[in-house]
Amino acid sequence: MTHPPKNRCTFTEGSIVLPDGCREQTVNILLPGNGTSLNISRDIMRPDENFASWLYRQRGLLQKGLRKYSLFDEQPALLGEGAIAGISMHSRYRSQKGGFLFQRHAAFPLSTSGVLIFTLAASDPLTERDEHFLTVCLVLPDSMIAGADDDYCDMKFSDADG
Repeated sequence: MTHPPKNRCTFTEGSIVLPDGCREQTVNILLPGNGTSLNISRDIMRPDENFASWLYRQRGLLQKGLRKYSLFDEQPALLGEGAIAGISMHSRYRSQKGGFLFQRHAAFPLSTSGVLIFTLAASDPLTERDEHFLTVCLVLPDSMIAGADDDYCDMKFSDADG
């Protein structure tokens, strides 16, 4: 008898089957070694939200929850070979330690309720190299991913509804 595949949470060291009723909500943190971090997280839209209303709510949470939050720019963004459309936001806020943190958020709706969020963060203003690292991680086709010695990400994305 063949059993249907279970939901599986995969990570660098292996994977686990998720128990029934459990959803995967991990955060992955990549450290390219130059003082920046790239956090990959997931969120679920509320039943009454679409991606636009989710973004509106998130902007409000950032504005309210972060001291001296400033949004520098907001622009369209693309994810993966399938070119999933999303949004990119460049911002800054004052940390609890007193210095500023600079961030580039890129958020993408992967299903009718799921959102994948990439956050590039640094204590210094983001450089062209930092922005390039994020861009490569988001959109470089799998066939062009460089070897392990380069600063490129090899990620594959799919629509969770498909």
